Amino acid sequence: MQQFEESTYQKARRRVKSVKGFYDHLFAYIVINIMIVFFRKYIIDFVNNKTGNVNEGFIEWLDWNILLTPAIWGIGLLIHALFVFKIKGNAIKNWEERKIQEYMQQEEQSTTWE
Repeated sequence: MQQFEESTYQKARRRVKSVKGFYDHLFAYIVINIMIVFFRKYIIDFVNNKTGNVNEGFIEWLDWNILLTPAIWGIGLLIHALFVFKIKGNAIKNWEERKIQEYMQQEEQSTTWE
């Protein structure tokens, strides 16, 4: 019995560590992307002033990259959330269980009428 409790404890501990890792990732995402977006103008001005005569296409490319960073990182964060919280897996599993119960009830009802 104690071995079962230790196994359950270890699983719960791994789960908590996984959720904590996601929240750390979320915190870093929020803080860093707020800073990136907030300092966007300063970054572009710095590059313009530091290098002198910069190609306008490069500045546009840099601006788009600054804006796309939160979006692309956000996709990674979403995938991380899906794995940590097992959103897709649980939804399908719950649906399967409901369908099994539904079919079992239908089968029960059809055999009682015979």
